[in-house]
Amino acid sequence: MQNRYSISTSPHTSMVKLNIPTESFDSYLQARIKSIEYVIATLLINELLNPGNLKGKAVDIATGSGPGAWVLKQYGADVTGVDTDRKVLDEATKYGVLKKEKAVHQDGIEYLKGLEKNTINLVTAFRVMHDFPALELYEESTRVLKPKGQIIVTGTFDARDLILQLKPYGFFVDYVPNAETSVFISKEKK
Repeated sequence: MQNRYSISTSPHTSMVKLNIPTESFDSYLQARIKSIEYVIATLLINELLNPGNLKGKAVDIATGSGPGAWVLKQYGADVTGVDTDRKVLDEATKYGVLKKEKAVHQDGIEYLKGLEKNTINLVTAFRVMHDFPALELYEESTRVLKPKGQIIVTGTFDARDLILQLKPYGFFVDYVPNAETSVFISKEKK
């Protein structure tokens, strides 16, 4: 794969946050935060992610103990983390990643269905599994996203099926080598 990433020519380079503080987290979460940090930096540098979306309302689907939410918060996002596992949500609040009212114990798609139209800037789902309901996420996300809002989905699996499902909907698809993940980002909602 050719390297199309050029840090020096992007006007978004100054917005990139590297070395986000992670010392209060265990080593697994530190590694996850670094991986997500790299994905966000790559998307910003390549002008695929609207920086304004990082400062608005964000929903992190399958948030787990909150590594994605932590990175988004460092950029100024007002993040709600949603997960079906109460134990990991409790960890996210224990680590100070999410306030209790921002840690929602619910299925992510169902949570999105309960939101009003045009209320969210960014929907994320980091490190999803192969059976993740990507099309349902896309449909519900596009309903709740504000104009210029975006969706980011990453996964550490063979992403060919997701590429076939999401590319027709206007997603940019790439593989970020250092983060060892496939990245799907939607174009800005019109």
